[in-house]
Amino acid sequence: MPLNVHFPGEQYLTIEIRAKSTTSVKDTKKDAPPPEDKYYNDSVAFTLVDFLRIKDERKYDMRIRPGSKTGEVTTVTMNIHVFDFEHIDELRWEYSINVYFRQRWLDQRLRFPGNLTKPLQLHYNSINELWQPDCFFKNSRRAHGHDIAVPNRLIRVYPNGEVFYSQKLTLYPSCKMVYHSFPMDKQTCYLQIVSYAHTMEELVFRWKDVDGVTIEEDLELPQFDLKKDDLRHGACNSGYFTGSYACLYVKFALERKLGYYLSQIYIPSVLVVILSWVSFWLDVNAVAARISLGVLSILTLSTQNASVNQTLPKISYVKAIDVWMATCLCFTFSALLEFAVAHTLYRRNHVTQTIELPSPQAGSPKRNGNSGLNRGFSFASRASESDGTCQANCSMLPKDSCKRFHKVKPNKKLDVISRVIFPVIFAIFNLIYWCVYTQVSFNVDPQLG
Repeated sequence: MPLNVHFPGEQYLTIEIRAKSTTSVKDTKKDAPPPEDKYYNDSVAFTLVDFLRIKDERKYDMRIRPGSKTGEVTTVTMNIHVFDFEHIDELRWEYSINVYFRQRWLDQRLRFPGNLTKPLQLHYNSINELWQPDCFFKNSRRAHGHDIAVPNRLIRVYPNGEVFYSQKLTLYPSCKMVYHSFPMDKQTCYLQIVSYAHTMEELVFRWKDVDGVTIEEDLELPQFDLKKDDLRHGACNSGYFTGSYACLYVKFALERKLGYYLSQIYIPSVLVVILSWVSFWLDVNAVAARISLGVLSILTLSTQNASVNQTLPKISYVKAIDVWMATCLCFTFSALLEFAVAHTLYRRNHVTQTIELPSPQAGSPKRNGNSGLNRGFSFASRASESDGTCQANCSMLPKDSCKRFHKVKPNKKLDVISRVIFPVIFAIFNLIYWCVYTQVSFNVDPQLG
């Protein structure tokens, strides 16, 4: 109400005093959110602001594990979807995969008020304000999440306090590989998920009951076949002197594709070995041609062997490809040794031949004192490798004085035998080699560490 105040010698001063309205206070109380567990239902939107307010009212502490106050064990349910098997590095014994890694756990401190049934999706950075399991990939040498164009995370909170957390990851786990039957080998690679700080008395991991581990339907690898029927997952032991920790594993079965090695290694090496046998049909006097064939065949196989081993680690045991390349080298080297033996036999059999000449006809004139040759006349000659005739200096003799003769040549016999023996032995080797390495398994399943 207005109040007039008069001061001597001054003008009137009007002061208006208003009472504090109680109506505005009551209206303010009506606009405040209702207490929890009273008015929230499916017809009322439960927003992120409401969720954060409830979290603050309950004094939520992200550092405290759910159920720690009551002594309950926190169970985390996991599942993994593999959508890309990116690369297998055989030199470093590791592989890289892209996965969707999903986790679920119950946190009663985050339950919704009232009878709400719809989940609330949080901002991707909200996970930093919530408690989350301290899981890590034990055999992964490095890993990273994806942040393009925004961090690839999905966070949902359900009315009962269950938290669903999904993220896209690229992992580089190690893989113990065995190469006894390379390139017909089968590899077994593991992925291990372990709790870092919480023992099994506090935190337990388990796979989702259905589809714990799934693989993209059209997933293919360039050098391996991923055996989806042999995919395994389960629990493992992870015990240290500090305690036993929750552990889960995924087992990937990989079988190498043989097509590349058949076309690039096996078939070319067979052709090189067969090429080295061409020398058995060449004349023993063709020294340059036969030596060139043998040396070039050995160098070609050596180059092939070196190119194969460049993609593999320097291991100390014998591989299937080593047996094959060593045998091919032995065959080509043996063909070169066969020529050395044949040429030596050929030189030893260049001997002086004695040829009997026919008696001079009656009435034939005597040319000189030496023309009275009889049947005992001898001259030096050499056997010709090409036609087997006696090569003599017949200028001083009658035209019919040289006789055609045939003699047994050991070097020729050796070449003829080699034409049969080498292919037969190589065929027997192939039969044994492919039967052993395709039927007998030399792969050892590495144990989880």
